[in-house]
Amino acid sequence: MKTRIKMHKQMKWIMLIVFAFSTYGFAQFEDDEFLELKEPVVCIPDTLQTTYDQYKQTDLSETDLKMWYSYGSEYYKQKEYKAALPYLWKVFVNDTSKMGQYAIRKIADAYFQLQYSDSTLLACYRGLERYPDLTTLHYYAGILQINLGKNECAIPHYEFLVERYPNEESYLDKLGNLYSQMRDERAIEIFKRLVEINPENPMYQTQYVSVLEQFDYDPLDQLRSAFEKNPENKTITLQLAKAEMDAGNYQNAADKYTILLKSDPQHKKLLSLRAKAYEGLTNYTSAINDYKTILKTVPGDLEAMCAIATDYKFMNKFAEGQYWVKKALATNIKSGLPHIVMAEIYEASVLYSQQVENRGRKIDDGLVYERAIAEYEKASKDPAYTAYANQRIKLLEPLKPTQEELFFAQGNTTITRESYTSWIDQ
Repeated sequence: MKTRIKMHKQMKWIMLIVFAFSTYGFAQFEDDEFLELKEPVVCIPDTLQTTYDQYKQTDLSETDLKMWYSYGSEYYKQKEYKAALPYLWKVFVNDTSKMGQYAIRKIADAYFQLQYSDSTLLACYRGLERYPDLTTLHYYAGILQINLGKNECAIPHYEFLVERYPNEESYLDKLGNLYSQMRDERAIEIFKRLVEINPENPMYQTQYVSVLEQFDYDPLDQLRSAFEKNPENKTITLQLAKAEMDAGNYQNAADKYTILLKSDPQHKKLLSLRAKAYEGLTNYTSAINDYKTILKTVPGDLEAMCAIATDYKFMNKFAEGQYWVKKALATNIKSGLPHIVMAEIYEASVLYSQQVENRGRKIDDGLVYERAIAEYEKASKDPAYTAYANQRIKLLEPLKPTQEELFFAQGNTTITRESYTSWIDQ
């Protein structure tokens, strides 16, 4: 890494015209037909020359250099940065040894303290041209490039800092985020190192999992290992529960949510998440119990009521489902969600009725589908559900009673089958 950063000690530390890792990039269009030319990112100022270069002398005595450095250092120490700069620049342009190195470091810091960003950047790259291993200059250049939105330009500086200080968490964290933003998979290794250096910091664990997911790696093994080492860490436990859910390991997810709920049994979000894990296990009774626990704390929680109704639907307990839909509507009559759930209950009841009666299509089925359509029509008035409701209406329209069925029913549109009349309000 260091050889890449240095290039040549006597010349151009980075003739940093960074081409954003590639000069050309694909613009993400619908059919990927077009190409977009990416402008090269210019990292160094157009010129590194300053007005102080006129002070370059060939016959300068060491006594003069020391005097200028002394004056500049004293002003710098007193935080009189503007007064210090001319003396320090005179030293830098005339001395290539240690004194010049000390001078440019103070010059960069003086400009930075004065909040002269352009001048700080110029001083950094002017100094790095001569002293490519000067940490202070890499530090300031990295910060300023990020502030300018030039992450590509900041990366080499933080790579240098990480190589110089391999266990410095702030440098690793910054480099990992830069890699991640540039979609560079080296971010994974950086955050893995951070987790190893400081396993007690939950943020590093979160970032590590995030970059694993960013590059389509399965974070489960890492999270399970982290949980074994830190079973009391709530952040890790929550992340593991989510990862188990995403992987379809619903029992493992429910177990982790149970651990988290021990310290806060009424936590609405955790109860809802565990209920969803139970639903994945088709353990609807346990899911309903969690939703009812939520309702003890938040009696008017519409989503919890509708979730209970939906779980009863899956259990083919349509009367109970209908009861909870009515409670939800009493809470918020304008919401489309209860109507969506009621429509789905009607739909599910048709398939169940046909199954338990071991029969084919009857006019009653079409009449129940009509009720489902009516619920979807009510739901469509809520903008949050308009699109879905209209889509369902279109699909169910052909399932309404046919003209032939209505003819043979002699105009009687009353639902008569016991599998429906036992719970549907006539």
